[in-house]
Amino acid sequence: MHKEIELKVLEIDVEKIQRKLIKLGAKKVEDCMIRDRIFDFTDRRIEKKGDVLRVRQHRNKTILTYKAGTGKKSKFKEADEHETCIEDFDTICNILKHLGIEAWIKIDKIRISYVLNKTKIEIDKYPTIPAYLEIEGSKEDILDILKKLGYSMKDTTTKSSTEVLKQYGKDFTKQEFEK
Repeated sequence: MHKEIELKVLEIDVEKIQRKLIKLGAKKVEDCMIRDRIFDFTDRRIEKKGDVLRVRQHRNKTILTYKAGTGKKSKFKEADEHETCIEDFDTICNILKHLGIEAWIKIDKIRISYVLNKTKIEIDKYPTIPAYLEIEGSKEDILDILKKLGYSMKDTTTKSSTEVLKQYGKDFTKQEFEK
């Protein structure tokens, strides 16, 4: 388990941010499609606790994640994150379904990832909303990178991706790119 600390900046200029990141010495580590499935019981007991059960297909890896405490309010989005790699995306989704846990949210996104020192900087693009920036690391490093990119805390949000989709009035349960 590790503590996840992050902030988002909405409606970014992707090319401008990428130029700034490269100038700062950030290393681009990937540009890929991510497929997320958020699972819960029909009574949404996981969501009601402020937790998240996710299966993610990321390149040729499948990751099962449980995030505890995502509903706690703070200046930063924080959660206790438990992850493990799984052999097969469809198999784990079927196992969860047989346990009575359904994939009620299906989200695809394109993610461009950078690393600067120990901080992850990610640009997420969804089919129906403007791209946004997500910075994950220590609170001090997040604040430092925000400043270097020309942002302050007033430009940030701690909203989850589903909350951001809701903010734009989009269907947060289904965000898939046309094939």
